[in-house]
Amino acid sequence: MNDDLSIGYNHIESDEDSSTPVTAEATSVQASYSMGGATFSIAEVSIDNRAYGTTNHDGTVISLGLAF
Repeated sequence: MNDDLSIGYNHIESDEDSSTPVTAEATSVQASYSMGGATFSIAEVSIDNRAYGTTNHDGTVISLGLAF
């Protein structure tokens, strides 16, 4: 690619410490592009078994950062 474009991937697993263990998982894919003092970023996030329950969440985070 080039110096202005960054991509990333994260995956995290956490096991609850109990008699019936449950695994919470979070996965994220990110991309950002910088041009001068502006940075545009987007991330797609998926969370399974949040708080060791049965709740799942998916979301998209979009941001614009300006430096001046």
